[in-house]
Amino acid sequence: MNHGSRCSRRASRWSLAVLAAALLASPGCSSAPDGAIGRSSSSALSSGSPIQGYGGKCLDDSGDGTADGNKIQLWDCNGTNAQQWARVGATLVGPGGKCLDVQSDDQANGTVVQLWDCNGTPAQNWTFEGGTLVSAGGFCLDDTAFGTADGTQIEIWTCTGGANQEWTMPSSGPSANCTTITATEQTLDDAQGNVWSLSDGVVLENGSDAGYSANATELAYVNGEVYQENAAGSWWGWSGGTWVSASNPTANGCSVAPPPSAGFRVSNGQIIAPDGQLFHGKGINVYDSQMSSVSTASNGAPLTSVLLGINIVRLNVFSYESPGYYQTFIDQLTPLGIVVELEDHTNNAGNAGGGAGTVFSGSELTDELNWYSSVATAFASNPYVWFGTDNEPSEDPSAEALSTWQEQTYQAIRNAGNDSIVLVEMNCGSTPSSCGAGYTTSVYSGMTNIVWDAHYYGWLTGYSTDANTITQSLSGNAQAAQVITSADGIVPVIIGEYGVSTDGQNTDPNGTQVVTAVESSGYGCMAWGWDPGANDDVTDGSNNLTPYGQQVAQFIAN
Repeated sequence: MNHGSRCSRRASRWSLAVLAAALLASPGCSSAPDGAIGRSSSSALSSGSPIQGYGGKCLDDSGDGTADGNKIQLWDCNGTNAQQWARVGATLVGPGGKCLDVQSDDQANGTVVQLWDCNGTPAQNWTFEGGTLVSAGGFCLDDTAFGTADGTQIEIWTCTGGANQEWTMPSSGPSANCTTITATEQTLDDAQGNVWSLSDGVVLENGSDAGYSANATELAYVNGEVYQENAAGSWWGWSGGTWVSASNPTANGCSVAPPPSAGFRVSNGQIIAPDGQLFHGKGINVYDSQMSSVSTASNGAPLTSVLLGINIVRLNVFSYESPGYYQTFIDQLTPLGIVVELEDHTNNAGNAGGGAGTVFSGSELTDELNWYSSVATAFASNPYVWFGTDNEPSEDPSAEALSTWQEQTYQAIRNAGNDSIVLVEMNCGSTPSSCGAGYTTSVYSGMTNIVWDAHYYGWLTGYSTDANTITQSLSGNAQAAQVITSADGIVPVIIGEYGVSTDGQNTDPNGTQVVTAVESSGYGCMAWGWDPGANDDVTDGSNNLTPYGQQVAQFIAN
């Protein structure tokens, strides 16, 4: 195996030559090392639904515009993209992957709402309470003066309980099994798209009383059914439009029997492990050529002794070897509960990463798909072997062509009888609206058990050292990515690469802040990288942690 020079082996950074070539070839695109390709175009919302308000009219993005500050208004419901909204965490994401935003976060009567890049600020946080949408400042989304004319401006106002503040919410997909809520600002969603909440001890379904209830203190969603507990400790289950007496569905820790394959699965934007618990990835990138030195025994050392608590490895594959080539590494780590993700890191531009080269076709595509098929077949019975689509892929000739390529990779794995998790690369630029721009959203809507793989480095904020700027950028990217949904609903996000250096040679001015932001974001993440000899490696070549590696190791161990 000849991986060539260090820079060509990394497949994780843009060289200056590749970056310059990309800029010359694509005028108008921002520079985007590390595969997060800068774009200004927007994509249609993949899986949203209307929010209906006063007079039976819909929350509408004026003219389906995607400029920051675009007017949000009331308009006749018409099923267009301008009226498609998706719940992503505490945000409402609309056209262009942008968020419903309180102008300047001015939490006061009469402040208008607008469309704005998703940025993770309180101005974009909303809770659904008894049929109302409540801002972070406690004000309700309000149809100004009970207006019913098309174009009526939407604002925030003190919550009054008026009909002009009542909205029907889009579902975010069913809540994870065993979800419980106890507070009025919380909601859970059932498989039919109904939104359940509590208000002064009363159970609400889509903002209206669900049968008769009083003194309810808790709601639970277990095995597809909704339950309530009252102040006396009695449990009732929702059945046929009424509440019937039930035993405590959360007894015995609300254990969930794993599916027949005992594999990982995706549910409501989360990864569920074979034991039914949430899986939060904490790991590292490793070159395929390093396998025999990274893990030398059945206890996974030195990897497991250097990075205590590690539970995932992103294996960077630079040549298509037979499954046996990876067998020992997999046999040593996966029995320890460590996921090994196999991902192609080749491209037709020197393996430079960063979106270089072109979308695979012809014999290149055939060779890659045959490799994915072979390893998917060989490891079909091991749920701890995951797969990833090609690293930091090109969008030449188009983002639509990339979507087709990713679909072909996904099908090669599934057609081999393998249902394990597939990480799908999500290209993002310097603004959240660029994430997945131009992707063919229908390609992903039928996929199951997929996870978005987004990379994050200092260049994405122009190397800003401001912690809030970095945190908001990261959060905005993840939320924008999750607008594109799968058959499982919201797609989880893993930061498949992050570190202190964009180019692998020079430490970014904001490198430490980037690492801190990623590791405290709540998203699973895999640091770059184990490989010794550069300024962004976790070890020094002798299995000793670098200062950067110490920060990563502390995060993984906690």
